Amino acid sequence: MYFIQPLHSISMAISDVVVIAFITRLTPRERLGTALGWYVTMMNIARFLAPLAAGALGDYFGIRTVFTLSGVIAVLSGLVIAKVGSGSQTRA
Repeated sequence: MYFIQPLHSISMAISDVVVIAFITRLTPRERLGTALGWYVTMMNIARFLAPLAAGALGDYFGIRTVFTLSGVIAVLSGLVIAKVGSGSQTRA
């Protein structure tokens, strides 16, 4: 655990910057504030609800299911980001 937590912290710091840059690149300038506001709002809601949902799912289905589901969601999210990002253009 002591080795993984610093890696997780570094990856979260990097991913937040990358996601904000991605949103900035894809969003028209006049809607950028709204897009970033939605991103921050949804991230904070997820940071609140995810542990509650994971705990409930872990109690009902087992913790292994929670980790498997998290992995599947991460892979699917990566595929969606790769698909959206591959067809995007830099905003004017």
